[in-house]
Amino acid sequence: MTARRPVRSGMSSVVQVMRLTVLALAPSGRFCRIVLAMPGARRATIVAITGLLIGGCVPGGPPDRVPAPGDGAFVVDYEKPDDRELRAVAAELKDDGVVESTVEALNDFVLLPGDVGVVVRSCDDGALYDPSKREIQICLEDVLQTRELLADADAEDLEWTERGVLVDTVNHEAGHALLDVYAMEFTGREEDVADQFSAFVSVRAGDQGLDDLEAAAYAYELSAAAYEEDPTDEHASDAQRAVNYQCWVYGTEKRDSAYLVAKDGLTKRRAEFCWEEWGDLKDGWLRLLKRADAFRAVTVPSEDQ
Repeated sequence: MTARRPVRSGMSSVVQVMRLTVLALAPSGRFCRIVLAMPGARRATIVAITGLLIGGCVPGGPPDRVPAPGDGAFVVDYEKPDDRELRAVAAELKDDGVVESTVEALNDFVLLPGDVGVVVRSCDDGALYDPSKREIQICLEDVLQTRELLADADAEDLEWTERGVLVDTVNHEAGHALLDVYAMEFTGREEDVADQFSAFVSVRAGDQGLDDLEAAAYAYELSAAAYEEDPTDEHASDAQRAVNYQCWVYGTEKRDSAYLVAKDGLTKRRAEFCWEEWGDLKDGWLRLLKRADAFRAVTVPSEDQ
């Protein structure tokens, strides 16, 4: 089997200089983030070290200025591909409106200091967020690869799964964008935090959002079974991401999700703590967005939501 990642639900890179990010506990009790930039590399390497392991942050001047919320929004655009098959895929996506509806939900929820493009195009480097351009890239080739995966697995509910993968991809990259444009301080791996944002905003969409998360988890399961993992990938493994999404859906307690608990996936032991995982995820992103003042006034949620 060839080591590849055909399901691009958030399987992306943040295109930037190579950087080593260290999180340390400052005397104030807040985490601070130290970034060592190393130009010349495409992907970010993020290593999180808690303040329990580091004595503290050494003051080095005033903190970076965090951009204030403004009139910016996520803006969808389609680039016409040269390939006829990809042009047909682009037309299907545009007609279905899944990218547009996902972006509309994001814009109803959060403010941005400036526009961030969401560009659907032909590209062979996968879905990604590029901070130098403030642009999210969605690849038409990834849609074809997802369809091939589903066909090879003789999967059911093809449209349901494809939609979930696409929604998760957009939301995951939007998480990267928010972390960047607001210079948010966070703990853990950036890819995991972006996955958590995808789950956070999907659950806000109600039953459809829960369906989308379950569909993305299903696609990850198929990918984990069909392909070898890439050891250089900065994301969690497909199997881990599938179980994480199942756990968070289960932990919301918004529907009877007992069917998600299985011996080889979301185990009964982990399921017992999924409500706590979900609570930590939700509260963490609420704090990040509130600290950045990034909520639209009419959609500010309480921590009980």
